[in-house]
Amino acid sequence: MVQNDENADLRALSDQNPEGIVVVRNGFVLYVNASFARFLGRDRQQVMDETFLDLLHETYRETMRSWLVADADTGRRTTAEYGFVRPDGARVMLQLTPMWLSSFAGRPARAFIARDISEVKQTQADLLLADRMMTVGALAAGVAHEINNPMSYVIGNLHYALSVLTQPDFPEGADLQELRSSMDEALDGAERVSRIVKNFHTFSRADQNNAMKALSLTSVVESALTATFIQIRRKAELVKDLGPTPAVVGDEARLGQVVLNLILNAVQALPDNQSTAHVIEIRTYEDQGQAVFRISDSGPGIAPQVLNHVFDPFFTTKPIGVGTGLGLSIAHSIVRQLGGHIDVESELGKGTTFTVRLPPLASPADEEEGSEPDSAFVPAQEGRILVIDDESLIVNAFRRVLRDFDLEVAYSGQEAIEILSADVNFDVIFCDLYMPGTDGKAVHRWVQISNPGLEKRIVFMTGGAHDAVSQAFLDSVPNLRLNKPFDPEDIQRIIQRRPA
Repeated sequence: MVQNDENADLRALSDQNPEGIVVVRNGFVLYVNASFARFLGRDRQQVMDETFLDLLHETYRETMRSWLVADADTGRRTTAEYGFVRPDGARVMLQLTPMWLSSFAGRPARAFIARDISEVKQTQADLLLADRMMTVGALAAGVAHEINNPMSYVIGNLHYALSVLTQPDFPEGADLQELRSSMDEALDGAERVSRIVKNFHTFSRADQNNAMKALSLTSVVESALTATFIQIRRKAELVKDLGPTPAVVGDEARLGQVVLNLILNAVQALPDNQSTAHVIEIRTYEDQGQAVFRISDSGPGIAPQVLNHVFDPFFTTKPIGVGTGLGLSIAHSIVRQLGGHIDVESELGKGTTFTVRLPPLASPADEEEGSEPDSAFVPAQEGRILVIDDESLIVNAFRRVLRDFDLEVAYSGQEAIEILSADVNFDVIFCDLYMPGTDGKAVHRWVQISNPGLEKRIVFMTGGAHDAVSQAFLDSVPNLRLNKPFDPEDIQRIIQRRPA
């Protein structure tokens, strides 16, 4: 009787605990207190009716599985963050501390102490985005300069080509080789602008889902250097040695933010109008299996008493208006979340070096699909295509690229619905996501209701800037995407894949 009273008292005490408690054995929930059930938006019985892994968001299940299959206490008390899913589909982030119970109801079990950190994570995400937007703002003028340079010779060469092609006696007397060169240079400039815009978009977007994938650290650094070249050139000579690195797992925007923050930190450490006297050195390489990014500047260095605080939030030695004190703190946080380390070395009067080390991809089989070029690519030769876009010049480009295909076009979502009401025999439907009136989302919904299965053949065309509603829609559907700007080979690759 005394034992039963003690158990009842302990459970009552557990239910008053603001932190969640859950006990698991063989993947099944044996006990859960009121706080843990409340975190998940369920009552206790609903939690216990699910396996523990089913309560987790799918991206966290494998990590948790390693704890659940353990059969003895390892001595570790590693606190980690896990995403769980509420019945309404909302994700809640819990900080879990695992414990090994040698006996629970007569047998060993796993217990977890849980703290709801969803609001903390949202605040961190808001700070992360604010810092990223500040960084993007600092880059904007340099990006505009980088775009204006190639656009100057794109426009100049196109005007030259047009003047040659409109000569009354063309092609007699025309220098066809010079004409070809002008078009090649115009194409090169347009592709350069496309790369600049793509890089800028990568670093500025807010990835709500923090999609993790295989990445090349060297490629991320190369993209960051493209975006920051003007800022570096005004302050220092750039010396770079970008060697190969093992693939790492990360979110491209956040890893790019780390690199951008460290580059801009080095730039801001150097005085104005002394570019010939200073150097910024950037290296990527492999060391003991890890991917390493190293950046050094020849600036004034950091005092020893300050060095231990450089990663503290809001700590800065820069003048008001130059920095928020968040850049290095955020970089440090992101690198840790990716399982890596960031170190700093500095000497007064000689400069500062930051070194980022990231663990390699666990398995080569996990590398990003399509990361390597397909050397066996053969363009599709036939098919029935519908193109939906309110930009007539984009439609014209499709007409020229797909001149050998059976091509139908619609200049609005409503016109596309009228076409599809009478004829659904299309192999691929290229549809712009954003159009006045009936947009791409509305076309997809109509097709899904009217001709179930046909919606899978829709390929959404997008410039990449999405509002929250559109991003949520894209995340909810498996359709292929064609990102603007695109070239003929991008279109051909989509057609070759023939969405089912």
